[in-house]
Amino acid sequence: MSEYKKVTLESIERKAFITEIVWLAIAVVCLAGMLTAVHSGATQQTDEAWMNWFYGIRRPGLTTLLTAITYLGCWQAIVIVCLLFLMYKQYIYTLGIPLSLGALLQVTINKGLKLMMMRPRPDSSMWLVHEGGYSCPSGHASVAFAVYLLLALLIIKYMQPSATRKLCTIAIITIAVAIGLSRVYLGVHYISDVIAGQFEGLAIAMIVMIGYGWVAKKKNWKMARRVVPDPEGVDLKKIEAGQLKMHK
Repeated sequence: MSEYKKVTLESIERKAFITEIVWLAIAVVCLAGMLTAVHSGATQQTDEAWMNWFYGIRRPGLTTLLTAITYLGCWQAIVIVCLLFLMYKQYIYTLGIPLSLGALLQVTINKGLKLMMMRPRPDSSMWLVHEGGYSCPSGHASVAFAVYLLLALLIIKYMQPSATRKLCTIAIITIAVAIGLSRVYLGVHYISDVIAGQFEGLAIAMIVMIGYGWVAKKKNWKMARRVVPDPEGVDLKKIEAGQLKMHK
């Protein structure tokens, strides 16, 4: 006898909420562990090994490329990204507001963590770009995940499944990871700074996904409704009405 399971938007949202909570917990625990390891000096040997490796692969063309990539994590680039989505009405609720929230949270939290850690940057004689302030966690790596990774997650959430969605997601995540690695290559961060920043950014992205999703649901913002994957031509209106049964 065949078994069937009722599928509703509520059940899909509940599953997504639990997944986001789990990822938030993982990110917070890993961030705390990384900061503790950095503070104790446990990462220093690994940091130096990674620095020497990155310094060994420096080439003029690669330096030009990674310098360009690292500037995608600067505040000017982030402001432009947020403003681009805030300018268009169809993207304000789905992308503009959540990305802006992620950027604001990142600035606040990252500054607080840097002041708490007060870790000096690597030797400035190896810098390929100029930077100020403390080293851990990496602000560029953090904002890359807090904004760019968040953008990829929102695209997955709101854009219909397609080859374009897949390519956009892969490209954005690749850029987010590359921004963090570029900081080690350019000599202004240790690899542990980058990893800590990525966990920080992941936590922020999950906070925005959870918090903004809850607000959107309470406000009944139809423009911020999750897209339900529809490989078999499932009628979304029937799903919303709770009338559709899908094979388990």
